[in-house]
Amino acid sequence: MPETNLPLFVYGSLRSDCGPAHQDILSGAAALGPASLTGALYDVGRYPAAVIGDAMYLIHGELYDLRGDTDLLARLDAYEECSAEFTEPREYRREIVEVTQNQRIRPAWAYLYNRPTHGLPRIESGDYRQYLTLLNP
Repeated sequence: MPETNLPLFVYGSLRSDCGPAHQDILSGAAALGPASLTGALYDVGRYPAAVIGDAMYLIHGELYDLRGDTDLLARLDAYEECSAEFTEPREYRREIVEVTQNQRIRPAWAYLYNRPTHGLPRIESGDYRQYLTLLNP
C-alpha cells in the first residue's frame, strides 16, 4: 500500500466531537471507526500529545480513510505545525505507526509529540474525549 493511501489515526482535537478542527479539516475523509495505538497520551494544555516507544498503555482514537488525498495530508501537516514551513524542532511529527482496529493490526499515519514529556500529566485513560468530559462535566 503506498504511503499516501494509508489511513490516519486521530486521538485528540481531530476526533469527532472533540472540537471544530474535525469538521474543518476531516469532513471529506471517510470514518473507518475506532482504533487504538500502543503508547502514552499527555495533556499539553489545549490538546493532547501521543508518544510511542517504551510506554505500554493504549491511546484510543479514530481511523480515517484520506483516500490518497495529498492536499489533505498537507493541510493536516500545516494544522499540526509539522510541515517544512515551521521551524525545528517541531512540536509534532507525522509517522507511520501500527494501530489496532477490530483486533487486527494495520499501518496508519499518526501525529506524534516531538518534545520531552517530563512534567506533563499523563491522560491515564488514554482517551482524550473521555478526559475532556471529566474536566468539563
